[in-house]
Amino acid sequence: MLEAGWQSFRDFIAAYADGLHSLAEIIKIFGAFASFYALLKLRQIERKYLFKATMPGLIEKIDSSLQALNEGLNDPIRHRIQIGTALNHLVADLRTVKRRMKGESRSEVAKFLGFMRPFGFDPHFWQSKRVRQLSKDELSELYNRGRGLLRSLENELGDSAWSNK
Repeated sequence: MLEAGWQSFRDFIAAYADGLHSLAEIIKIFGAFASFYALLKLRQIERKYLFKATMPGLIEKIDSSLQALNEGLNDPIRHRIQIGTALNHLVADLRTVKRRMKGESRSEVAKFLGFMRPFGFDPHFWQSKRVRQLSKDELSELYNRGRGLLRSLENELGDSAWSNK
């Protein structure tokens, strides 16, 4: 009886070998797409948790850079080293934020970095990096825009606490 069952199985395989081979190929292709989809979802989850874990620290660093910039606004000539350090830290932190963000917040960070570009910060690769002395009005404008951007980042972090996406 076992021999008869085994023989009928071999007959089935022989009769439908081409169809089974095609089915196996389709299943392999489907498996490859499923693996790719799982990899994309895993990357999204990783980015979400990386965002939630690192953004509070980055927001604090941006806030401290903006506070140092605000302190230097009273006498920009005397505090130019402090202002330059604060602006360089601000650019570095915003580049990190830009890599971790997506959507509208990322474009806001890019706009802010673009606003700093004429002052010599974050130049394009074809531009020379010549940081010039900023006027009090320019520093004030940078500070105000930076505060608005900081509020936007804080709101984005607060929204991510409620979202499961």
